[in-house]
Amino acid sequence: MSRFRCFVIPVSACLMAVSGFTVAVASAAGAAALGPRAAGSTGHVWSRIGAGEYHTCGIRRDHTLWCWGANFNGQLGLGDTTDRDTPTQVGTDTDWGTVSAGGYHTCGIRRDHTLWCWGLNEVGELGLGDTTDRHTPTQVGTDTDWISITTGEAHTCGTRTDHTLWCWGDNAVGQLGVGDTTIRDTPNQVGADTDWATVSAGAQHTCGRTGGLEGR
Repeated sequence: MSRFRCFVIPVSACLMAVSGFTVAVASAAGAAALGPRAAGSTGHVWSRIGAGEYHTCGIRRDHTLWCWGANFNGQLGLGDTTDRDTPTQVGTDTDWGTVSAGGYHTCGIRRDHTLWCWGLNEVGELGLGDTTDRHTPTQVGTDTDWISITTGEAHTCGTRTDHTLWCWGDNAVGQLGVGDTTIRDTPNQVGADTDWATVSAGAQHTCGRTGGLEGR
């Protein structure tokens, strides 16, 4: 059985045991390590985890979405800005495939390959064509071809089924990879390559790997 295991450490981090490996999650700065602890009920099976600046989201094996932690800008997707200290289900949908938690926003892809984002939208990091925060999951466009998503401090990148790369949000230091430092509030294609295999957004930078699609 897969379970989240969390512990309190001085920097942003948590541990989740999923299919035999662990992934790091966040806690308040300056706290002492207390050892691993299961997050939520031990009777639930988890499959995905996304750890942001001060919040965490996860998907259970039944494809329900759960979030917890700080909720200043609605990044938990629960329709309010109230913090949660235990996993709380986001809506009642049972079709979530993957989730990524950024600085103060969150994005997820459903099993129909639609993309949804919510939380802080100060620089267009939700990709919705404006800078208005969203407190519940909101669909980004109408496309049904998203296969991966990654969220940075205030920018977001994703890949589509044709293996093109798209980024949007903050671009103060060129983290979108589009050749300038202008923010984008909708998904913009990065170059013309069609062989992007993986992408990962850091706080203010992004890295990805091209080629080798046959070995995915």
